[in-house]
Amino acid sequence: SSEAMEGDVAITLDDGAWFDFHDLDHPTCGLQRGMLGILQDFRKEVGTERQPSVHATSFVIASPQAREELDREGLIGKGWWGDEWWAEAERSGLMEIACHSWDHLHPDLDHVAQRDQRKGDFHAVDSEEDCDLQVARAGDYLEEIVGRRSRYFAYPWGQVSAYLAEEYLPGQRDKHGFEAAFTTEGRAVRRGDDPWRLPRYVFGRDWREPGDLERLLAAV
Repeated sequence: SSEAMEGDVAITLDDGAWFDFHDLDHPTCGLQRGMLGILQDFRKEVGTERQPSVHATSFVIASPQAREELDREGLIGKGWWGDEWWAEAERSGLMEIACHSWDHLHPDLDHVAQRDQRKGDFHAVDSEEDCDLQVARAGDYLEEIVGRRSRYFAYPWGQVSAYLAEEYLPGQRDKHGFEAAFTTEGRAVRRGDDPWRLPRYVFGRDWREPGDLERLLAAV
């Protein structure tokens, strides 16, 4: 309920590369602590009584082929975009796996699941066929790997067509199974918000330093 969530902060991560889960020794940036480890460190530091529900949601790109290609083209080609960690992350109790579409319509991909091969703009997902591919199929794959149906969807770049938000998602829930979806509108969630256009603050655009985040949260 909205009353139960009053004052809560939801931490979300997008794309689902290994940095969300694994500690990685980057060849130029050095050792990178994974987000799961950061959550574990925080819980150990402050204790479970003070912060009993510390938790993050990783919105992952579903397509194995897309992740393999993006790892090669957008990361450093070390195979750091697999899905073998998803179920373990959920079992940790500190992280939930949710959906960030089938292939993000990412411009670095040779082929995307969109009828006209429009890349880099998720507004292009505006037909039932494209929504089935980018939304329902992605949810099916996550369920296959994680063992349960994902509840939440985050639009790539925060972009959503009117058809997807106003017709497909609310009208075809039996097909896709999602309960809510997130844009990147930079504000806090308010009572009465459209569940298919929920806002999210974004690091880099809305805040960069811890003090910026503290001020942002204090103003909500």
